[in-house]
Amino acid sequence: MRYARMIYSPLESVVYRLKEAVERVIRERYGLEESVRIEEEKKYGDFSFKCFSLAKAIGERPDKMAEAVKLGLEREHLPFVESIDAVGGYVNFKLNIPELAKMTFEAISKLRDKYGFNPAPSVERIIVEHTSANPIHPLHVGHLRNCCLGDSLARLLELRGHDVSRHFYVDDVGLQVAYAAYGYSKLGMPEPSMKPDHFIGYVYACTYNIVETISIRRRLEELKREQEFEEYKSLVSRLDEVLGVLSRLKKKSPETFDKLLDRISSEVDPEKEIAKINRLYEKKDPSVVDIVRKTVLTCLKGIKETLERLGVFFDSWDWESEVVWSSLVQEVIGRLRTTEFVAYKQGALILKAEEAARALNLKELLSIPIKYEIPDMVLIRSDGSTLYTTRDIAYTILKFKNAEKVVNVIGVEQKLAQIHLKIALSILGFMKEVKNLVHYAYEQVKLSRVRMSSRRGVIVTIDDLIEEAKSRALLEIEQRARVLSYDEKLSIAEAIGIGALKYSMLSVSPTKPIVFDWKRVLDFTQNSGPFLQYAYVRAYNILAKSSEGESILGCKVDTRLFASKEERDLLKHLSKFPAVVAKAADDLRPDYITEYVNDLAKMFNLFYDNYPVLSAEETLRKARLKLVASTALVLRNVLTILGIKPITRM
Repeated sequence: MRYARMIYSPLESVVYRLKEAVERVIRERYGLEESVRIEEEKKYGDFSFKCFSLAKAIGERPDKMAEAVKLGLEREHLPFVESIDAVGGYVNFKLNIPELAKMTFEAISKLRDKYGFNPAPSVERIIVEHTSANPIHPLHVGHLRNCCLGDSLARLLELRGHDVSRHFYVDDVGLQVAYAAYGYSKLGMPEPSMKPDHFIGYVYACTYNIVETISIRRRLEELKREQEFEEYKSLVSRLDEVLGVLSRLKKKSPETFDKLLDRISSEVDPEKEIAKINRLYEKKDPSVVDIVRKTVLTCLKGIKETLERLGVFFDSWDWESEVVWSSLVQEVIGRLRTTEFVAYKQGALILKAEEAARALNLKELLSIPIKYEIPDMVLIRSDGSTLYTTRDIAYTILKFKNAEKVVNVIGVEQKLAQIHLKIALSILGFMKEVKNLVHYAYEQVKLSRVRMSSRRGVIVTIDDLIEEAKSRALLEIEQRARVLSYDEKLSIAEAIGIGALKYSMLSVSPTKPIVFDWKRVLDFTQNSGPFLQYAYVRAYNILAKSSEGESILGCKVDTRLFASKEERDLLKHLSKFPAVVAKAADDLRPDYITEYVNDLAKMFNLFYDNYPVLSAEETLRKARLKLVASTALVLRNVLTILGIKPITRM
């Protein structure tokens, strides 16, 4: 394992050997078998060992112990340590950068594009389910955060050696899909007149609001007859709002809108027909299966186009209807019915979640406050149809047949649904699965002056964001690279725009909301996708102008020539990369990677601005060129983790 650490993670190897040496000295000096921590230190060296707690335990003065440990370590053979100092109760280590550089360059030279791969002590089969948008409208800005997080998490987990499978759950069961299918069928299911997912999203919004208008008008007639004027006034206000939405929707595609309005208005009871589609599809009735499937597939075609543009792929597209039709949902409900935690309430079958959580002692396991009263979960509506979370119980059981761990990338607003899911699984005896089921919650993306609603047809789509980012990036490129052809500029603008969007989604902790700001997203000077891409372009161009190019990675250089603080910092940061990957993967935190690479880009720019490479004396030129090549490779590997395309011109 020590050899593996040295090959895969140079700095971890150094820390591991320091830890062994300190533990050996403590064992020999004090006769103690202690596991110690070696921590990063920035003021008095590179790493340190704190003696305070151990010294207190044996009645020794911390400063005296530190001095004793230092003396013991000086008798050890530690080629990777330049100096050891005892200060107070601390033992501080300054690394031998030439030795660390050798180790780092060896690892980078051997692993190349796999540098960063840092296998976990034990590997698992892991399913990462992400994006899983309702197939009734285009992907929007909220899905972008989900998509970027899920894709990056999968890449990180693979770098730990895990067997990762990416899943998209096609939520094709439910009233929303029934609305879209109903509207699309009323049009005769034509070829879309725009991007397929945008078309289905438009049909869904029109259908929903037309049906709501009909429903409101009928209710107003009833209230007028019953002389219920308070509710009447409220509904008139709501009708005005919906009519305003319809007016806006009509302007987008008048012909499609008028067909829908005419054909839906001629129906006796559209809501009843939509409910019937929903109910029959859940039962796999042939009269509606083709209608719903064609609607969903049409929308998915457009969604897949967007995902391809983002460079995101899936290993499995799991249809919710297939889960329902497999009878597993009914089996789950049947097993839950036999327990004391299920009852009927107003015609609906409910799961008494709070009662179950207390009886099975689940609150501590699920990190639920003891005083929080968990609401009941509806398993089956009074009309006999199931709910999303009910179906999700069966889907989760299926996922665990092919994985030891499941990571569900789902918004924080679904916290209660995920709690209900885990309680239901616990009742059914799937305790091991509950412990290995991760709700990877993330906060919302906030846009100024925009309140999204797919029902009202108001969403900021990923397609729109990409086009806007591309246009803004193109303006910047026009000023920087006038010699490029227009097609080259467009291609670069696309890569920069998408990279900027992805970085903005990944650089903030998932527990914090993102306030979307174009100035920050496309800031070429700091902490952004374009900032990283520009650093890579700088490094690439130095290599392109040299005779060796990236082949310098296989050449031996004199690492003693790295004398400046900037060179030392850059080398140490390069050696740290695999350790950061391991922590980011284990903690499921892609933002650790963005923080790392932002620092790397800043360090490289500082080096670039102050130290000549190609014009330096020959031995120094080669040493610095290898440092540049190593930096370029790590930048490229990090960009791959983030799903950002490296570019060579800007």
